[in-house]
Amino acid sequence: MLSLDDFFLYLSIFISLPSFIVYTLQVGQLFGTNLFTILSILFSVFEHFMVLFTLLTLTMDIEFLIYFHIGS
Repeated sequence: MLSLDDFFLYLSIFISLPSFIVYTLQVGQLFGTNLFTILSILFSVFEHFMVLFTLLTLTMDIEFLIYFHIGS
């Protein structure tokens, strides 16, 4: 069974991985290849969606905890 701490650890690694790839691809932009530019744009868009999804999930969790605390 996956604990909550492990879940957030894997989630943070999953979120930080695209930014690491983007930084390595931006080094490739120095050589002027179009493939690196396209891939870095795709990964940066993906990273922004992952951050928004994580914030939305955390907001929903906080709202659920507040609702549970007020309801009890």
